[in-house]
Amino acid sequence: MNKYTIIGDLHCREVWKQIVEKESDSDKFIFLGDYLPPRDFEYDDPTDAEGFLYEVLDFKDQNSDKVILLRGNHCTQMLGYYWAECWPKVHPGVAAYCQTNDVKNWFLNNTQWVYHIPYTNIICSHAGISTVFLKNVEKYLVSHKGSQYDDGTIDGEIVIDLINTIEPCELFGFTDDNPYDTNGESKCQPCTWIRPYTLIDYSPEGLIQVVGHTPVTKGIFHLDNKENNSSIWCCDALGLENPQYLVIENGEFKICKIHDNHT
Repeated sequence: MNKYTIIGDLHCREVWKQIVEKESDSDKFIFLGDYLPPRDFEYDDPTDAEGFLYEVLDFKDQNSDKVILLRGNHCTQMLGYYWAECWPKVHPGVAAYCQTNDVKNWFLNNTQWVYHIPYTNIICSHAGISTVFLKNVEKYLVSHKGSQYDDGTIDGEIVIDLINTIEPCELFGFTDDNPYDTNGESKCQPCTWIRPYTLIDYSPEGLIQVVGHTPVTKGIFHLDNKENNSSIWCCDALGLENPQYLVIENGEFKICKIHDNHT
């Protein structure tokens, strides 16, 4: 099994460069989405954010087979999709930059919703894949492609199409089935919005999911659903005083810190 370094939501944090340098022997770098905008940050100059995004995209350009860029809710928001509206809003100048045809098309052509680590039961996405979302994907694909799909298991056509072909659409926006849900906690939320404690109850059987989206305050952690043998690793931990990221190597999950001796 190869070495995979998984990096949580960037939100304009430059720390990703230190991780890449520290884990330079990795076979893949998987970014879990949400490159812009940063949390609790006001742009003094929107070109700073544009430059940050350019550096991430250039890193992908220079290492196309080694870098996986996933899409998050803020990614689709910055591209101007009304169904991805969320807080904090994108700076108007940054939005204008991201929604130019060149940038938007480049981003969509070089990012994806999920990544399946080959020959494993591990899937990475921004927020996680639920059985309810898979059913909604199936309905969407049937209505748009006119064909039937299987039950959405790890090697099913639904997941394959989700990885490779499905276009941005309302299916990936905030979907509320509970009038009191204002934070993405209801079971119908897609792979850009669902929260871990809901996801674990609706995760497909036998799946190990690696997600960002929900900030962690005490470090990367995982949840287990022993009834269906699934688990979730929550990795949005770049905002910690000593940022954390995940390395998967030879089947072993290792929580890593930027500063190993930090106390």
